[in-house]
Amino acid sequence: MRPSRSATGLLIAFLILATGHLSGNVAQAGFTLYDTVGAYDAASLGNTSLNFNGLAANGSDTAESSPPGLTVSGVNFSIDRSTSNGHLYVIGANFGPHYGSSPVLSSQGSTSGDNNLIVTLPGAFTSFALDGNSFSNIAGVFGSDPLTFTLSNGDSFSPTLPSDGSYGFIGLTSTTTFTSITITDSYSNGHGVVNLAGFTFGTAVPEPSSIALVLFGLTGLMVPGIRNRLQRSSREPSPLS
Repeated sequence: MRPSRSATGLLIAFLILATGHLSGNVAQAGFTLYDTVGAYDAASLGNTSLNFNGLAANGSDTAESSPPGLTVSGVNFSIDRSTSNGHLYVIGANFGPHYGSSPVLSSQGSTSGDNNLIVTLPGAFTSFALDGNSFSNIAGVFGSDPLTFTLSNGDSFSPTLPSDGSYGFIGLTSTTTFTSITITDSYSNGHGVVNLAGFTFGTAVPEPSSIALVLFGLTGLMVPGIRNRLQRSSREPSPLS
């Protein structure tokens, strides 16, 4: 049976609205930042978290070649060699005065271009987070410049740098998927340092408006079919008693 004109028109309108609302334009992609773990957890789901425990001895460090970089739980960490000749290390806990009780992955020592760290995910995702004090450019020692985060979908941001040079928790959810994040420290002469102690990635919880749009469209598609079935039933003869 051919669908009614009203059902076809509603289906087309719903698909147009859903595509525009849920997919969005990459160049105008929207994102939301979170400064607490609780707020990020409430806005994301299916998260995978990782750290660098056990990859370097306490008070020591291990050099990682980049490329290929270091892969942990399917996530690859590397340096963009087109803009940096720096080094990639896993630095063990209590390595020195600028390192804490957790091991960190560190991109540092570039003498040509900016120190950076590329985080390549094992697929397309819409949320990520860095736990408290997990990364820093150690501004109190080497400068006061902020880090810049650039997502593969074109979004970018530079969080406000605290006076001690160590960022707190940062989480992000995006309306469009991304497959990598590049963290760049532009302090001159390679003195900027990108340290990362933990990383989390997952999927953003759909906004209420997105859910409402989908439910509205599904309801609109179901109503004509129900009405047609009721009309057919009213025309059918009653069975003989």
